[in-house]
Amino acid sequence: MKLKSVSVKKLFGMYDYTIDLFLNENITIIDALNGKGKTTVLKLIKATVEGDIYTLDQIPFTSFLLSFDNDDMIEVKKIDIYKSVKDINVSNLRKRVAHQNSDLTYENMEVLINSKNYCLKFREDILMMFIRRGRVMSRDAYYSGGEVDMSIADLMDEGMANDIFECEELISELTRYKKNLSIHFIKADRLFQTQQTYKRGSRQEREEKISSVEKYSREIKEKITSLGKKFGDESEKLDRTFPKRVIDGIFQNVNDSIMETFEKDQIISNLDELETRRHELSELGLITETNDSSFAIPEDEKLSRDTRVFLTKYIEDNIIKLDIYKELAIKLDLLKTIVNVRNGFSNKEMRYTKNGVVFINAAEKEIPIEHLSSGEKNDFVLFYELIFKCDSKSLILVDEPEISLHVAWQQEFIDELMEICKLKNMQAIVATHSPNIVNNHWDLLVDLEDENYENE
Repeated sequence: MKLKSVSVKKLFGMYDYTIDLFLNENITIIDALNGKGKTTVLKLIKATVEGDIYTLDQIPFTSFLLSFDNDDMIEVKKIDIYKSVKDINVSNLRKRVAHQNSDLTYENMEVLINSKNYCLKFREDILMMFIRRGRVMSRDAYYSGGEVDMSIADLMDEGMANDIFECEELISELTRYKKNLSIHFIKADRLFQTQQTYKRGSRQEREEKISSVEKYSREIKEKITSLGKKFGDESEKLDRTFPKRVIDGIFQNVNDSIMETFEKDQIISNLDELETRRHELSELGLITETNDSSFAIPEDEKLSRDTRVFLTKYIEDNIIKLDIYKELAIKLDLLKTIVNVRNGFSNKEMRYTKNGVVFINAAEKEIPIEHLSSGEKNDFVLFYELIFKCDSKSLILVDEPEISLHVAWQQEFIDELMEICKLKNMQAIVATHSPNIVNNHWDLLVDLEDENYENE
């Protein structure tokens, strides 16, 4: 399922936009001056699909419509009886509930899914238990004094949605869309991430900023370490049973014609392929390559059946072991290739080690990751998220990819994004100010300045 078009009415009380997406190319570029709402459109897309009612509540618009290539649609309409979650006085709400033994509800928007209308009703007597200063919390956060922003998607995961919202059918429909369409939003301010921390038993909350580059480097280290353990466990298991399996293969009383053994030419080809794969994985820092691991079979040498059985089991076992790294290796290689092509401008090379990501200069000296330029950091974070954070068949929303990037890097971005989208069968919407991002892809551009809008 792919998003086909986006339509918004009276965004910020002024702008009407209809954006038809380019499905064949899987990429649509949105351009507009600051303040015209291109980033907000991306936020509305994510909020609508994920059922983030609180973001929809905060953004001024009258209606927002998503149309998909299978003729499905989701439309959110603000209704006249409007009462924002932010306006709820928790203290008064508790008093009301204490004196009234009835379920209190209010409505602030309608959600239409495939022409079926759902009026979103909040059960205030339940919701007020988890609201503090206009924010919704998880049960754990509430009882420990912390605060966590919650969307319908989060509430669904916690099994709380049906308790708070009087519309089981709507929750069921939103759950379906959440499962069928994964959305990843790459924000403009991507170099740092904010995480909220709190001490159990305390109401004091603090926000902590963490470096995205350092965080993602640690994630790569963790991925390599985790697969390394799996590789070791699988190797131990296969090595332990190898002699028995070889002997069983040698002494099986079956005709050679039906023995599952490779012929000599196939064995030589498979051994060469294994060495190539080992070298590639070694270059990515995933395994250690030894100098004496390879061996050659003379062309005039005949291989006995027993030898073919032995080598066949050896090849099969090593394919199983190396396949453990297959998916990660593809991603690491793609990220390394993209980043290093760009870093050629500054004579730096990105490498992988068991400690994560390192950058090496022309003098073979390691550069601390925090010493990279803002452009290099933005580039690394941008492509790490595209390659590692975005699931296959996802909808990717990229806000201002040009930030801090060299002009040459900007000009290459859409071509590289196309390759990634093709590889992972993803759809992308890019919001940008830069003609260099568009480069030679003007056929994929939607200029919101050309769209009709009205001033009230």
